[in-house]
Amino acid sequence: MGSRSACREKRRALWLAVIAVVVVFAATGCGKVKGVEAQKGLVGDRAKEAGKQAAQEAGGRTKVPSANVMLLLMNAKDDSSARLKAEITDLSKKNLGWTPTPCDGKGDAKALEMCAMGTIDQGPLDFIISNGVPPKDMSRILKKAAFKKVPVINIGATVAPSKLFAASYVPDDRAQARTINEYMIRRLKRLPEAERKIVVLTSSTGGGSERFKQLKSDIQGTGIQVIDEAQADQAKSATDTKTVTKLLEKHPNVKGVWLAQGSSVGPAGDAVDKAFKNLAFPDRPLVVGFNADPKAAAAIRDGKADAVSDVAYDATLYIALDQIAEVLGRQKELPEDSSYPLNFLDIALVTRDNVPDKKKYREPQQDFVSYFTAKWRREFGPPPKPGG
Repeated sequence: MGSRSACREKRRALWLAVIAVVVVFAATGCGKVKGVEAQKGLVGDRAKEAGKQAAQEAGGRTKVPSANVMLLLMNAKDDSSARLKAEITDLSKKNLGWTPTPCDGKGDAKALEMCAMGTIDQGPLDFIISNGVPPKDMSRILKKAAFKKVPVINIGATVAPSKLFAASYVPDDRAQARTINEYMIRRLKRLPEAERKIVVLTSSTGGGSERFKQLKSDIQGTGIQVIDEAQADQAKSATDTKTVTKLLEKHPNVKGVWLAQGSSVGPAGDAVDKAFKNLAFPDRPLVVGFNADPKAAAAIRDGKADAVSDVAYDATLYIALDQIAEVLGRQKELPEDSSYPLNFLDIALVTRDNVPDKKKYREPQQDFVSYFTAKWRREFGPPPKPGG
């Protein structure tokens, strides 16, 4: 009984630590954690007030029991996964001496499975959060989680539906694709129809499949042709430079490089820049993709890439944590999707005119960091002191 009690107390401290991770991160807005920061001025003030109101509407002050949470990442070296891993782990480790369990597949579904299955078997585990890993790449994980009655929440990007997902909190990948597709179509339509040829780097993760489907739909009737495609490398994004180089050698007159995976933008930009040094569209292919993460933003600033469609996908991590807290604190059912008074997942076209500064992210229209910080502090109380 003593060991069970100790375990229970440890698990309670773990969940409070998760809440503290985000609260402390939002309050500091500095340090090594990489992600969108709390905003100042009217945007931040509005978000704080909305968060306080949401806490009241949820039922006022309550306490959240413990939870052990595992975060599944197909490749933690990718900007998007590194961003989420930093947000859920860095500050908790520094200030609280605890780190939630991240499982990094390093681009290999088998490696991800080995890590996750071991963590589930070792237990105790209450929730699994998956960063856009397709069900086909984690089928055994999903089945094992279902057998152990551990809910799995998909975040970050759209994946194929699965009855084994308890919930999915994601941006609208189709709408995000439409934003970048409209930009590309406008530019390519300035060229003769015979020249409107593009190559594509596809991806099965990170919403890539839905984005590519939207591309094929959007270019119908525009004269734009996808003349070749290749698969992005999940394990080593630098390999995408060689892949795009080969596509350019095979199709030297191509006028567009469309990238389904955010981590491909920088490497593809390098390949295009090497092949068309110091040239700009239409004298070199247009390079377009997704998410203004640091490497993609650098490629745009340096003139190696042209535009990305950006969304603050890390808001989905905050949403997942908030929904888990509501389930545990108020014995609610986990909703399959989420609804909030503010839109934390607005989509923006990012070009050289509005690219984020180095080591910065685009500020979303609504400040989800301040919103959830205020909500959790009002609803669950202040975070525990480090070491407490």
